[in-house]
Amino acid sequence: LLLRDAMQPVANDTSTGAFVAGLLQGVPDIANVQHYARIVQRDAGRRALIAACDEAGSAALNDTDIFHTTNRLVDAANEVTAASLHHEVSTAKELAIAGLAETEQRIANGGVGIPGVTTGYFGIDASTLGYQRGVVTVLGALPSVGKTAFVLNSALRAGKVGVRTLFFSVDMPMDMVRDRLLSIESGVDATFIKTGRIGRLLGDMTEGDALTAVAGAAARLSELPIAVNDTAADIGEIVAVARSWHRARGADLVIIDFLQQVGNSGLGSGSRYEAMEDVL
Repeated sequence: LLLRDAMQPVANDTSTGAFVAGLLQGVPDIANVQHYARIVQRDAGRRALIAACDEAGSAALNDTDIFHTTNRLVDAANEVTAASLHHEVSTAKELAIAGLAETEQRIANGGVGIPGVTTGYFGIDASTLGYQRGVVTVLGALPSVGKTAFVLNSALRAGKVGVRTLFFSVDMPMDMVRDRLLSIESGVDATFIKTGRIGRLLGDMTEGDALTAVAGAAARLSELPIAVNDTAADIGEIVAVARSWHRARGADLVIIDFLQQVGNSGLGSGSRYEAMEDVL
């Protein structure tokens, strides 16, 4: 559909602006370009497979050698599969040479840090080499053992070394996330932040001391590349927000708290982890 051709019937119509707006609404958003690209690729593969089957059917009617016809069909199906998947295959020799070259380069550069995004914890980084780019990492534990506290601390520590972090809170509203971040950064018990009253956990700290600590924490937090969203509750919404934010500001680390409460409508009947891994 050319815009020029579509505009000709309404060139003198006062509703031209509304007509153009309607056309724009029907155009796929750039945030979903990967999704639509997969649809185009899938349908192209289907058409190629249908064409191969039609050709094999015609050959079966005219060819007396059934084995020859079968082999042609298998070859055509394999070609369709290879064209649809576009998987790259590397030999062990190629992998070994590339791995050795990269290792030598790292040594020549005096060594490098972890290859992934830091978790903010040196011990965990030493064991896992950080959050690996392009990989969905799932943190699992029993209820009320500190999963949210861990990921909030991780977001803070990662932000302090310049990691652009996007935190999706499906479990807690924005103000609770804010108060917990202030509590972690200031070392002041969350009770004071929520109520403004000194609790026994503050020990000898006075109200003025606590307020000064919270103010300092707020100043430091305001400089960190951390963003929080508490409205996206579906995988599709989370992905759309994450991609939009990444284009606008950049995102090195995306944290979702927590996965069990994330909806996966329209993304199949598999587990939330499988759906998340597929769309990210």
